[in-house]
Amino acid sequence: MGSNRGQNDISYAMYEELSGRLRVDPYAEPQYIYKRDDPHLKQSLEDRACQIRVPIPNSKGIRKSLRTSNKELAIERAEELILIM
Repeated sequence: MGSNRGQNDISYAMYEELSGRLRVDPYAEPQYIYKRDDPHLKQSLEDRACQIRVPIPNSKGIRKSLRTSNKELAIERAEELILIM
């Protein structure tokens, strides 16, 4: 796949692949949670909500806010979201 996501310190303040967990498709890239490092946002980095990206082959995939800034809770919510799919 050759993706270099998460290696860009300018865009991602926090990035973690959820590898080893469920995937939508066996050939899809692993889903990941992240926090954007956007200087235009007025919230501090600690208060920004984590987001999830679920790659789905032949589509744009799913990008959704997990509505929490806590990393552990964000991982739990991401797993629940993927189980529902």
